[in-house]
Amino acid sequence: MKQYCSRLGILALALVCLSPARGSTEYALIKANPAAKTLYMNPAWSPDGRSIAYVAITNAEKLDYAIISHPTSIRLATLRNGKWAHKLLVSKGHSPVWSANGTLAFARNGLLIMDLHTGHVKRLSNDRLSRIPREDDATAYQDIPISFSPDGRYLAYNRLLWEEAEIRVFDMKLNRDLGINVGNRFAWSRDSRRMLTSFEWYGDQQVPSRLVMWDLSRAKWRSILKGYRVDDIVWPKGRDYAWVLIQDVLDEGPDTDLKPPNGAGIYRLDLTKHTLTKLSDITSWILPSPTYERFAFAGKRPDATGEREIYVGETGKWQFRLIARHFPGPGNWSQRARFMGWSPDGKSLAYVTGQGDIRIVKFP
Repeated sequence: MKQYCSRLGILALALVCLSPARGSTEYALIKANPAAKTLYMNPAWSPDGRSIAYVAITNAEKLDYAIISHPTSIRLATLRNGKWAHKLLVSKGHSPVWSANGTLAFARNGLLIMDLHTGHVKRLSNDRLSRIPREDDATAYQDIPISFSPDGRYLAYNRLLWEEAEIRVFDMKLNRDLGINVGNRFAWSRDSRRMLTSFEWYGDQQVPSRLVMWDLSRAKWRSILKGYRVDDIVWPKGRDYAWVLIQDVLDEGPDTDLKPPNGAGIYRLDLTKHTLTKLSDITSWILPSPTYERFAFAGKRPDATGEREIYVGETGKWQFRLIARHFPGPGNWSQRARFMGWSPDGKSLAYVTGQGDIRIVKFP
């Protein structure tokens, strides 16, 4: 395992790095096959931690964000007697997302749900695409799942338009879309009834961002924080606070004079008092472990290359260390789980390399 200590050049504060964890191990779940032009991404752990669904991309020489432009399939790796056994799960599909009860959502010309116990597949939506692609076709879209609510009732998904996107919510119990655009970043409440979401643009007011609380049962919202550009939201289960990534404000709009209280970085937002407390100068979205004891994020090297690297840290002290280099992305928040995934116990992290391998780091 690569063991480095770093104080990212993008950070203003001199953060103390974690010493390399003793007993950490790293190995390949699956390796890319350059000769066959087969790459892998989107490692998604099953709720019981025994399986990982992932995507195989064929006829591709390198990873890019337009995975749907290449033939894709979903494979399943299952741990048996200490070894991972691989099999084809879904042909012509991508973007697998697990629910708490073990069903799998994925994209294939729309949203689908698979019951792995019975093999039954149910369609939730259909993509609406032009026979001849036209960028001025406002009715064309593709639906890609992002995540289930903790109780599995709701599925958040990305409706990709030509040059825009909106995050919507499907109600599994009522078998219908709720008809709301919840915002471009979000976090579920523990009881799944609410969502914290942020909007980079809100209505016609053009404010840099507004953080709101959605009540999904009533399809109503209320403002929590205005004016700041919120690029990430983490809502630890059962807590009355959230971690939010606040960036410098955008150049347009009436609130450009409203800067982050203590510079860009991760803040603790009290959801009752609506106060902000600076935690870290990290300026990249973070992917917390299910236990919220660890987090991973993609940073950029401080040198001229600007190469992206993966760091893992502890939320108690917000210290971190470098675990991998040559990380391919992503730049899009909703795509972050396509490149990294935590095991349910928070002790293992699967990530995608720049070569299209999937590797696993196991922490003690």
